[in-house]
Amino acid sequence: MRKKIYYTLFIMVVLPLVMAGCTKKELLKFDEAKLGSSIYFSDNYAKAAVTVNVISFGYLAANVTDSIISFPIYVTGSPSDSDRTYAVQFADTSTMTEGIDFDFYRAPVVRAGRVQDTLMLILHRTAQLKDTTLHVDIKLVSNASFNTAIPYYYSGSDSVSLLQCRITCNDIAGVSYLWTGSYKSTVVGYMGAYSLTKVQLMMAVLGLSSAVFYDSGSTPSIGLFSGWAAYMKNWLANEKLAGRIYYDENGNEITMGVYA
Repeated sequence: MRKKIYYTLFIMVVLPLVMAGCTKKELLKFDEAKLGSSIYFSDNYAKAAVTVNVISFGYLAANVTDSIISFPIYVTGSPSDSDRTYAVQFADTSTMTEGIDFDFYRAPVVRAGRVQDTLMLILHRTAQLKDTTLHVDIKLVSNASFNTAIPYYYSGSDSVSLLQCRITCNDIAGVSYLWTGSYKSTVVGYMGAYSLTKVQLMMAVLGLSSAVFYDSGSTPSIGLFSGWAAYMKNWLANEKLAGRIYYDENGNEITMGVYA
């Protein structure tokens, strides 16, 4: 199957917005000549919360193998005429491992002429994610180009780290509403018993979006159920003749329903 890279769909912030009335000017009252250029995660400042990106491959097609995730960063002071590398540390609290679960999508660099750029990581869809939620804790640290003289943003007694963020990742999804709602008997008749692996395979083979299975506002017609089931039944049969049999997460061969 052709490898695809899926751009992140699932982003959630887990701390409340508590910074009303503050402006960016308050953050940037620093003397560059004395302190140098500082770096921080701009989303943490804008949202007054440590950014947490939640990625679930479970809602994506079986042939999606990676996901790219982005964190905007900002540096104080003036733009440089040359690229400036910044330093990133992955904390010991992380359960994801660089080189196995994720890699840099591009080097951590603030490009020439910019004071804003993006930290980009690529997450890999590993087998462990099928039943385990993993995370990586990311921290910006000082190097020759940038310091971390602005570690927190304060509002009264509250503070928000501007140097840390987290990615949480798994390959888990809830049961599709098609197998639990009023369409249940029809869906089972055409597409057989529910399995997450079957849904992911159908998305890959038929080119369907996750909304078909997980957005109750886009319920397909019976005609579509019939067409999808017939196509998948024929596709699975041809694959089986070629020696490729597909099994679900419970070890059962993937089949369609009795009406297919």
